[in-house]
Amino acid sequence: PFGPRCRGRPSPPPRGGMASERILIWGNLCVDNVFDVRAYPKEDTGQRALANHRAVGGNGGNTTRVLARLLGQRGRVSWIGPVPRSDEPDTAFALGELRAAGVDVSLLEEVGGESLPSSFILRSQETGSPALVS
Repeated sequence: PFGPRCRGRPSPPPRGGMASERILIWGNLCVDNVFDVRAYPKEDTGQRALANHRAVGGNGGNTTRVLARLLGQRGRVSWIGPVPRSDEPDTAFALGELRAAGVDVSLLEEVGGESLPSSFILRSQETGSPALVS
């Protein structure tokens, strides 16, 4: 029903029956690679990160998870958007995180390509501020 390139799997309705509202969000989905450092490195120097993790980012990824949390069982939040392939590692990670947050991803469209957009975020313990490279 959504065309030959749509490969999303239907997500079950929220526990307790059908949702009374459905919100559709179109927005970018990306993977943030976050590195915690003591302080920002000086130019032409290097240092090891104290910790690092991956997180879902992008307006679509962030907005859908917040709305799903706010709506709870009263509604259904669906993310609509393109992905390279749903089995590509970064895409599989991001879609898994959305599903775990209660977001329906059945309306995704596989469009080919290498991977989702990604960003690298340095978080300085010294200043408490992040620096984003995407």
